[in-house]
Amino acid sequence: MKTCLSASVFALSISLCAAQSSQYDEKGLTRKSAAYHHYRLYENKPPFELKKITALISKIKLKSDGAGDESETSALDPKVFMRLSNGAKFTYCMIHGEISGQNCDGMPAVLNEENKIFAFPPGPFGEEADWSDIQRAFLHSHRGTVISLIRETVHQQGRVGVNLKKAIIELGAIELIPDLVQMYRHSSKDRDLLTVMSVLMKNLNFRRYTRSDQYFKLYSGETNYKSSIPLTVEASKRIQSDAMALYRLHRS
Repeated sequence: MKTCLSASVFALSISLCAAQSSQYDEKGLTRKSAAYHHYRLYENKPPFELKKITALISKIKLKSDGAGDESETSALDPKVFMRLSNGAKFTYCMIHGEISGQNCDGMPAVLNEENKIFAFPPGPFGEEADWSDIQRAFLHSHRGTVISLIRETVHQQGRVGVNLKKAIIELGAIELIPDLVQMYRHSSKDRDLLTVMSVLMKNLNFRRYTRSDQYFKLYSGETNYKSSIPLTVEASKRIQSDAMALYRLHRS
């Protein structure tokens, strides 16, 4: 794209692309599956200086990186970013990815989506943007603070959105496993809470889980956004039990 668009306009185009992909993925898609797909894509808006950060993002212009791969940057001046409070930086990272692509290929809906445990959760930002090195450096260098802010956001808003899920996985935040288990037991509608726990165990090579048939079914061979196992009481209990075992091991 040669002309510069504001980040807000670009985000709108991403949403439209994702919506189009979701609507026409598979024949026989039920309203229930489509509604659950929409539910899965929820993103939190952390409350920490949100109005200020939203205003800053609205003024950002997209810039081509010149690499010829259609990727672009949509970033605050690093000096402006560094002057923000940690809470404001967290909000910025959770609602805006500085590295952008232009393909309208957001994750489509899947038949019987509400009855599956997926190998990976959907990504934030319409799966059309990602964090920059500066953003990732902040998240990792302030890991404890970020985990506390994630927990506070979840407790205030009652949801773990795809942006917070991404941060939990990025940080390997096994400290939040009890929170995820409690959230799932309170309202089991969000199956991706199980997915996040599964990915944490996978990434940390927790052998109690990675040697299980369940793990093999989810992650053997090539995996993609459709990779899943059926949602059963046994499967959900297994993930929660193994995840809590990982948490206790980490605490010991």
